[in-house]
Parts: sequence; structure tokens; C-alpha cells
Amino acid sequence: MGFSAWNLNTTQDWEQWSSLQWEMSAEGQLVRMLMRNSREYTGQDLEHLMDEYLAVTGLDVLDDWQVLDVLIQPYVTEGNTSELRARYSPGAKLYLYANYVNGMLVFGVCPLEKEELDQLDVSLTEK
Repeated sequence: MGFSAWNLNTTQDWEQWSSLQWEMSAEGQLVRMLMRNSREYTGQDLEHLMDEYLAVTGLDVLDDWQVLDVLIQPYVTEGNTSELRARYSPGAKLYLYANYVNGMLVFGVCPLEKEELDQLDVSLTEK
């Protein structure tokens, strides 16, 4: 597929491991990133990170990004948090996601036809 994947592991304060994984397309665009660290992310953090992701990848030139209401919520035990955010560009047929679940942050973009989007447990939010 022409993708390359990278993985970086490091310690935080010499006690807790943090990890960073990312995948690049053949054109050198950031496709997916996974990060595990001790920081907790809010829904507002995820929205900000998606904005930054769009700017870094140049996808902010698409002006038809629509916010999706993510209906599915993963099983999370007490004391752990989860935040899920998503957007969709109908013109480019791209799905952008940001998920924070139990200490792991994952965000990326993938091609997705509208028919495939309709099969996911998401819906366009009313503006």
C-alpha cells in the first residue's frame, strides 16, 4: 500500500513508559497516530488536536468538514475515561477520527464512502 510505520518508546520520569506510533502514506502524509502517556484528554482537546492534524496534513483546505456525533461508546471501567470525536468531508470522502480511551490517544484519517459512513454508529450533527 506504500505506507510506512514508525514506533517510538520512551520512559517518563524513568518510571512510566510512553509510546508513540505513526503511519505515513507513500506521499509522506500523516495518516494515523497512536500515543500512550499519562495525560488525560478531554473532548475539547480532541477537537483542538483534529484542527492541528488538518493543518499539518494540509487537509484544512477542505471547507466541507462536518462534525459527526459518535453514538457508540466503548466499555470503560470506573475511574477510566473515554472521549471520541469524528468529522467527515463529503467532497473528499474522508473520515477523520480522534479517540482517547484508557490512556491511549489515537487519531487519523481514512477514505470512506458515504454509504460506508452510514453503516457506522455515527450521525451528522445538526447545526
